[in-house]
Amino acid sequence: MKKNLVKDDRKFLQNKKLNLTDFQRRKKLYKFLINFNVSDVELINNINMFMDRRSLSRLLNFYELFKLQKNISGNIALFGVYYGKDLINLLHLTQIIEPYNFSKKIYGFDTFKGIKGSNLKNDLVNHDGSYKAKKDTYEFLKKLCHLQESYSTIQTNIIEIIKGDIRKTLKSFLKKNDHMFFSLLYFDLDVYKPTYETLLRLEKHMNKGCVLVFDQFNSNIWPGETKAVKDFFKKIKKKYQIKQSTFKKQCSYFIYS
Repeated sequence: MKKNLVKDDRKFLQNKKLNLTDFQRRKKLYKFLINFNVSDVELINNINMFMDRRSLSRLLNFYELFKLQKNISGNIALFGVYYGKDLINLLHLTQIIEPYNFSKKIYGFDTFKGIKGSNLKNDLVNHDGSYKAKKDTYEFLKKLCHLQESYSTIQTNIIEIIKGDIRKTLKSFLKKNDHMFFSLLYFDLDVYKPTYETLLRLEKHMNKGCVLVFDQFNSNIWPGETKAVKDFFKKIKKKYQIKQSTFKKQCSYFIYS
């Protein structure tokens, strides 16, 4: 676990005022998980026992955001998939809240080779290669999504994963799908340039009422995302009220109109 955790993330999780850091608590939770001596089926049924508070708050955050766009026509896009937990969260919410909405699709964009397009001046901490997923994550995740989609009421093929640098793949994607509108856009790209370019490219595809979400907004550690939003407002000559998530305060959003 330690080897797979990005150095900057590990530093962020530390709190010297506590006897244990979040990182140390997660290691202990992992030990409880591997020593939970039950059948495979019971392990899956009880897997939430080993979620920490931060993981649950992230799931509740997605529930809050999903409800905001429920009655807005359009698809969902997640920019920054990593190992796929947010993609699966969105799939389950679609299956539970809108089980008969066969027109809504979920698109996940990621390089699976870490961040691309970082710049020290705008991004400070993050750099190219941060959050690189393990080899074969893309293929593994496609198979997992296919299995999870089988729980859907009326459809499969809800999720499509687009691999590569978003600055290249999105252009090609929109060329093939020029008709498309979005109801929810979740930005977890962490750095300035890809976030800014993606916002500009998607503006004409944002339905009125589209929810635009930023995972590291107004953060001193990851300032690039916030700068991208400010520059986007300046470019389109509009400014929206940015709201804070109820469940995950680091996450913020605004409603496009």
